[in-house]
Amino acid sequence: MTRLWIVLGLALTATVGAPLGANIDQTGGAGLRVFDDANFRGRSSAITRDISNLESVGMNDQISSLRAGPGERWEVCEHAGYKGRCQIVSGNEPDLGRTGFDNMISSVRKRSNGGSGETTPGFGPSRGVYLFAGTRWTGERVAISSATTNLERNGFNDRANSIQVARGEIWEVCEHSNYGGRCVEVTEDVTDLDRVGMSRLISSLRRRNASEGGGFVTSSRERVILYSNANFSGRSLSITDSRTSLGDFRDVAQSLDVVAGRWEVCDQELYRGNCREVTGGVRDLRTIGMNNRIQSIRRR
Repeated sequence: MTRLWIVLGLALTATVGAPLGANIDQTGGAGLRVFDDANFRGRSSAITRDISNLESVGMNDQISSLRAGPGERWEVCEHAGYKGRCQIVSGNEPDLGRTGFDNMISSVRKRSNGGSGETTPGFGPSRGVYLFAGTRWTGERVAISSATTNLERNGFNDRANSIQVARGEIWEVCEHSNYGGRCVEVTEDVTDLDRVGMSRLISSLRRRNASEGGGFVTSSRERVILYSNANFSGRSLSITDSRTSLGDFRDVAQSLDVVAGRWEVCDQELYRGNCREVTGGVRDLRTIGMNNRIQSIRRR
């Protein structure tokens, strides 16, 4: 009997508590190997099946790094029963602290390697953005990969509290449908949209540096947005190049937001009359004597 317990103890150590130096799944292997320390160290567990509650293997809220088997995709979730914030993982992740999942995973399940409804592998989107109902990428999530004029269609209007952005992409998020109202460009993940004044305010969004997929190309990132009301509200006009005349937006602007660059606004067409150079945001153009007076605008 004593010999039997020794054999069982050795087997358990090989599958649950193998040190990094052991020759077990060091390149991933079949299944998902999870570790309770970063850099694939500490106690580990080899998972080959769906587990709705990691309490059953003693790894609930204990995982700090992981390795997925070659070509395999696994979904990891912060709550039992595959609830809360979830992400698809593939390959190696040496430090879950960089993704906001350190010591937060409570359930895991294997996903198929293809098909149109599957989430993109890796933490965060490989294309487009993820909007989350909670801060720190928690709660219900919606994936957006193309320009969206009204988030009502996605059931997510004025609900987003955090966002993840695909690497190298620039997205414009706006407080009204059809890209109206105040808009902000985001180029990286934001744990709390209140930091940019857009918490629970986003109604439309579009990619700024896309050449397909519903986005559009701009010749320059320099941009200014004119608004028909004070405090960046009302009808808006986004401008990326100099305009000798603002057409039906002449003498309309009451506030403006310089997203990038330096701009000069003038109270006559062809950059004549009284002109003012502006940078940043001007909530009320009365403060610079240009309320309902701008007729032309140019980059400086």
